[in-house]
Amino acid sequence: MGPSSVAYELGACRSGEDWIKHLCVTSMPSKINPKIIDLINTHPSTAVEPVIHFNPADSQQMIQKIDRAIQKLKVKLRQQQKQEDPDIGLTKQQIAEHQFIRDELKTGSQKLWDVGVYIRIRGDSKEAVTNEARSITDELAKNDVAIRTIDYQSDDALTSTSPIAKDMLGGASGKMLGDAVGAMFPFSASTLYEPNGVLIGYHAVTDEPFAFDRWNREGGYNALTIGDLGSGKSFGTMMMLLRRLAMDPDTILVMIDPVGGLDKLPTRPEHDASRSVGRTPSTQWRSSRHPST
Repeated sequence: MGPSSVAYELGACRSGEDWIKHLCVTSMPSKINPKIIDLINTHPSTAVEPVIHFNPADSQQMIQKIDRAIQKLKVKLRQQQKQEDPDIGLTKQQIAEHQFIRDELKTGSQKLWDVGVYIRIRGDSKEAVTNEARSITDELAKNDVAIRTIDYQSDDALTSTSPIAKDMLGGASGKMLGDAVGAMFPFSASTLYEPNGVLIGYHAVTDEPFAFDRWNREGGYNALTIGDLGSGKSFGTMMMLLRRLAMDPDTILVMIDPVGGLDKLPTRPEHDASRSVGRTPSTQWRSSRHPST
């Protein structure tokens, strides 16, 4: 289904009753933050819609382009060495980075992708979408993401951000290696909530509950908790175990706790003292069902 009408203006268009403005990401930082697209996807305005296109690029053509860039940098380096230029170290670093990317492409360790990252903003007026675009541009600029408005190709932008998923702008954001592409996923992190599961925590961005049944999935018994000192690793683990016990009283835990971070867990009044073996930092509960370490 499509809008009843589409009218194009400089910097925006009108689709049905909505005003739409399109943005294009023109450059990303050298080290991509995996949450960088979440800044768009979880924006307070629900009318902000990010769209990402990835298409395989010609790696051989890029290898040749990188080789030419390396030769130019080496010429620049020789000139800097003669002049004792203080930026010699920076040029050497650029050469090393180019050589690394070239070698990754030559060996097939990485693949090259044409990338188009677009943002569609909907609103009730042209002023509203313009202000929203300015806010998003400023927010992403703090994370070294460059944005430009699509002023003269609104028809192609409208198609590129529509459900037919055809990039009419031809990867306007540039090229990326596979690692960079992977760092952008999942650009939309939906929550996981299983009615029979236990609450593990909350999504870092959307604050939605995350609950699942570890025992109802193949190979899903293991869990790894990583965090800074005092970030709540022990507390979160204790809450997860208590919720497991509350949901299934037949569950019995085998705990190995050398540092005593969970020593309060087996001392709950509702537990029979006979089920715990001491209150030392190493506490054990044994059972034939649902062993968890």
